[in-house]
Amino acid sequence: MLSNKKTQVKVIKKGIKYICESEKIDRAREKLEVIINSDTFKEKVRNYISYGKKQFIQNNGFSNEEVLQRLLEGSEILNKRIDYLWEVHLTIIKRPWYKRFSSVNGFTYPNTLEIKIYRDSFNSMSDAFLAAFMAHEQCHNLGFEHDFRRTARRPFSVPYAVGGIISKLIREVY
Repeated sequence: MLSNKKTQVKVIKKGIKYICESEKIDRAREKLEVIINSDTFKEKVRNYISYGKKQFIQNNGFSNEEVLQRLLEGSEILNKRIDYLWEVHLTIIKRPWYKRFSSVNGFTYPNTLEIKIYRDSFNSMSDAFLAAFMAHEQCHNLGFEHDFRRTARRPFSVPYAVGGIISKLIREVY
């Protein structure tokens, strides 16, 4: 059963060079927090369908309701504390020269909560896309994975699907 508690989003920022970067992150954070607490978001997650079934792919064996609960509880896999807080550790970094043609926007590793985003990707993102990126990467911190390579099922994984839901809802609301 879902709690009535509001899930908060806190962003710890690193690698900020300009005030406008901090402001952009703040706008995306605010929109993300509004959306994940909205009834519309909760309904979209509850009723998500992939391959004709009400389920996410790579859902760790959870029903859609349980996925939603995990998202809202904010229990990152490294601290395992249900605190209704998404603690997003966002670091803007320079893209290495050898990845200059990569379409990857950023990444996180399983042994850290830090989310790294390439500055060139960050600069080209709208607030909605940045919020969706943060949500996608935070889903990893909450224990959800997806295929490394672009597979037919990857868009239906929790990180990709939730990011897509958030991006769409922000564009509709704002």
